[in-house]
Amino acid sequence: LLGGLLITTLSNIVERRVSDIEEGKVIYSSMKNHYVIIGYGDLTTSVIQTILENKSKEEEPTILISTCQDIKSVRAALFAQLPFKYESQIYFYSGNIDSSEHLRSLNIDLAKEIFILGENDEYGRDSKNLECVKSIAKLRGKGKPILTVNVQFDKLTSYSIIQKISLTDEF
Repeated sequence: LLGGLLITTLSNIVERRVSDIEEGKVIYSSMKNHYVIIGYGDLTTSVIQTILENKSKEEEPTILISTCQDIKSVRAALFAQLPFKYESQIYFYSGNIDSSEHLRSLNIDLAKEIFILGENDEYGRDSKNLECVKSIAKLRGKGKPILTVNVQFDKLTSYSIIQKISLTDEF
């Protein structure tokens, strides 16, 4: 009876953990020196391929993708376009670009580089991407090493306006 109870309990723990990973509910708190991609869109596959193909010989880059889209669908679409050998280096987190709590879960302080792509067909994508940059700057605080943050803008007018703004040193 106790053996059966132990097996059932362990089985439930493993099933719950696998389910959390598949749904993007796991927070990878020990992840460091990783690349973070916030949002999933048309360019995500190209960004991942560029990161993974331009690595040094010793480096096995880890990529953490945060999106509010269905993780199972995103995983299937992404892995259909990438070679199988890269699947073990890509992790998913179900998060919202507007939430500082979700951004904090991405270990921004320990990241190597960040790509803010935004979600496909999202209204106000450029402004949300820019707000995300401001949130990341707040999360990191002052006096930290420089972190490269790449931001996608859909509209040329948004990019033109950004170029004319004088940004503070923290950016």
